[in-house]
Amino acid sequence: MVGGGPSDIPADGPLVFIANHPYRILDGMMMGNLLDQTRGDFRILANSVFRRVVELNRIVLPILFDE
Repeated sequence: MVGGGPSDIPADGPLVFIANHPYRILDGMMMGNLLDQTRGDFRILANSVFRRVVELNRIVLPILFDE
């Protein structure tokens, strides 16, 4: 996080987290873990291949990269 920490994440209301993937898949995993601990009401735009993991179906909004 730039200029903040977990305590700066609002408990409710709109929120957008954006990653530029400097650490490949790790940034998404870290952000997902952080949001799961602080809010729980989040979704992640990700490659549809992640829907193969049953535990991620609740949070992944799949994107097809076939085209």
